[in-house]
Amino acid sequence: VLVPSAMDSVLVLQINILSTLISWAIGQMISPSGPVDVLEGGTVSFNCTSEGSTTQDILVQLNDFYILASQNLLDITAINDGSAITFGPVTTDHVDGRLRCDFVLLPMGGRYSNEIVLNVLISPVVTPNSTDTTVVEGMALDIPLTITGNPFPLSTNAAITKDGVTVQDDRITVNIGSGNGASTFRIQNVIRTDSGSYTLYVTTTVGSGSAVFNLDVQYKPEFASVPPSMQSVKASNTFTFNCTPSAANPPPSSYVFERDGAGITEGVSGSILTVSSLKRSENSGNYTCTVTNDVGSVTIATYVNILAPPTAPRQLMSAVSGAFTVVLNWDQPLDNGGSSQPLLYSVRVTNDTFNMSFNSTSTRLTLTMGSGIWHSTMYTVTVSAENEYGIGPPSVTDFTTVDSTPIIESISTESLSLTLSLDVVLLTDGGRMVDNYTIALTSSSSSQYNTTVIIVFSDIESPFSVPVSQGETYSVTVTAANSVGESDPVTATTVTLEQPVTPPDETSNTVGVAVGMVLGGFLFGVLITAASMIGIYFCCIKCCHRNNSHYSVNKMSKEQETVYEECALKDVKIEANPSYGVPPQLVSSGREQKGQSAKDSKETEYL
Repeated sequence: VLVPSAMDSVLVLQINILSTLISWAIGQMISPSGPVDVLEGGTVSFNCTSEGSTTQDILVQLNDFYILASQNLLDITAINDGSAITFGPVTTDHVDGRLRCDFVLLPMGGRYSNEIVLNVLISPVVTPNSTDTTVVEGMALDIPLTITGNPFPLSTNAAITKDGVTVQDDRITVNIGSGNGASTFRIQNVIRTDSGSYTLYVTTTVGSGSAVFNLDVQYKPEFASVPPSMQSVKASNTFTFNCTPSAANPPPSSYVFERDGAGITEGVSGSILTVSSLKRSENSGNYTCTVTNDVGSVTIATYVNILAPPTAPRQLMSAVSGAFTVVLNWDQPLDNGGSSQPLLYSVRVTNDTFNMSFNSTSTRLTLTMGSGIWHSTMYTVTVSAENEYGIGPPSVTDFTTVDSTPIIESISTESLSLTLSLDVVLLTDGGRMVDNYTIALTSSSSSQYNTTVIIVFSDIESPFSVPVSQGETYSVTVTAANSVGESDPVTATTVTLEQPVTPPDETSNTVGVAVGMVLGGFLFGVLITAASMIGIYFCCIKCCHRNNSHYSVNKMSKEQETVYEECALKDVKIEANPSYGVPPQLVSSGREQKGQSAKDSKETEYL
């Protein structure tokens, strides 16, 4: 055991006295103590009591700062030892605030009481970053939120209504960050029906807070229906192009109309274009309308086919291939007027005295005499194309037909004695003087007389006199010729002439002579001679009974030669048998004689 010295004893005494003094000066905050929950706007009550000493003055500190009377936070200004004190109203500025009592006794430490920590309970407060938000359809929307409160709310404490109706859509959510962290209102893939007024509710055990904000979903113009890709309108009518969208947010700011890329201003009234008195050449085309708002633009289009008569046929040409044949050719019109049907062509052929119309579905037409055209004549041709909407303008050309060969309209025959009269009637001389007529006589009464004799008359007008033989059947064919050429042949009805008297032959002559000799034998010698002369005379009468008769001569006896010599004195015309190819001798006819050469020179001598 150590015995303290006198100095040590003094030091211990001093420490004990100091400890006693300090214990007398320590104050206590008797009620309440520790953390205290208090609602925002509420109050907290406590008292300050010292132990071991009577204090001269007691002060209250908040977060190490003295509370002044001017702050009106304490309900009393003079605090005595053990006084009840009320602090308030509590605000958000007092969150986690520390209250304590200061017992003023000695100018030294150790005079402060224990602390009360204020746990201020605050109802949630929700503040959106914007109360009016605009978003484009199809995008995602995030609206930042500021949320306060004690205790701090959780996401599960949030609820959303739109236009007063609770939202139950997985696309729309609220994310509340913990401990005043970042909070967000989100809509994934915004659609136009998301537009409206939203209210966000956040609830805690203390209370609830809410915020209201408006959402405007915008989208470019759209059309519930669009015009057809092509529409047909008759010429002279009116076309209306309505470009009013069925929906647009915001409303359209402009409408632009174009035709084939060129802007249109005439006839535009807002979203409607009106075109009156339509013309195919001026108004047909591809029409577009572009409607624009703040979000974007949409273009609709339609092709307008103006239905009208076709344009004029192209490349109209005429090819004259003969006096009565003209071939017309043309190309289709450049524009058929919008018709889906084959075109019909109207062809008109005219001059001062002629007017004839034709219809054709082909681009080629042949005109003939049957069409009414004539040789050596000028015509004007107009060709127009026609569709179901009318007749278009014509194409015009002229052509002139050339001269033709003669055309025989008819021939008529008349037999006069041994002459056949032919009357030839021309339909036209072809525009040229007729140079000659060719008459072909075909004998066909029997096989013995079956040949053709051709006679040519030059520069002689009908009727023609053609020598013929009796007892023959003839077919008469006539052609006429000019400098262009020869006409088509025309055949007359078969002509049959009366059977001629049979000429005397060698047997009859002998009988006559014999009779004369017999008679002469019975009579006198003088009468014999007379009888012979009578027989000869009888023969001559039979031979020459008719003037200008024609006989065929084959082989003649001496007696026949004598008879023919006497007939010749009476101007009797004799022709060779045509079967021998001897041409007829046209005595005093004054016409050109034409025929085959004789096969037998002896027969020619008889002529």
